Amino acid sequence: MPLIVLRLFWWLPLIELVGLIWSAIEIGFLFTFFWTLGTAVWGASLLAGPARIETLQRALHQGQDEMAMMADQLVITLAALCLIFPGWLTDTTGLVLLLPWTRQAVYRRLVEPLWLRMQHSMDGFRAGHPFDDSVSGRTVDGEYRPLDRDKLSKF
Repeated sequence: MPLIVLRLFWWLPLIELVGLIWSAIEIGFLFTFFWTLGTAVWGASLLAGPARIETLQRALHQGQDEMAMMADQLVITLAALCLIFPGWLTDTTGLVLLLPWTRQAVYRRLVEPLWLRMQHSMDGFRAGHPFDDSVSGRTVDGEYRPLDRDKLSKF
C-alpha cells in the first residue's frame, strides 16, 4: 500500500502536467489558465474556515449527526484541496467529491462501518444503570475500614 501511494505521488504530477500542456495546445492557453486559476480560487474559498465552522455549529445545535457532519466537512476539505492543485484529474476528482450524493456515499462506505466498529469495541466500557440486571455477573456491596500498619505487621 505505501508503494502505491508513493507511485501515485510520483506519477500524478506528471500526468497532470501532460494534461495541462495538451489542453493548452488543443483548447487554448487562456482557457486552460483561467480554468486552473478559477478552480484554485474556488478551492481556496471552500477552505475558508469561518463559514465551515458556522455550518458545523448550526448543524450541531439542530441536533444533526455530528459524525455525518464532520465526515461531510472532511470530504469538502479533500475536494477543496483537489481543486487547488492544478490539473484536470484533480479538478475532476474535486468536482465529483463536491456532489452531495458522492459525500453521502463516502459516509456510508467509510465512516459508518468505522463508527459501528468503534461503538462495538467500546460496548464493554459503557456505564450501566445501578438497578439494571442486563449485565451478566453479580455486584456485591461491601464496606471497608482502614487498618493501622501496626496491626497489619502482626500477621
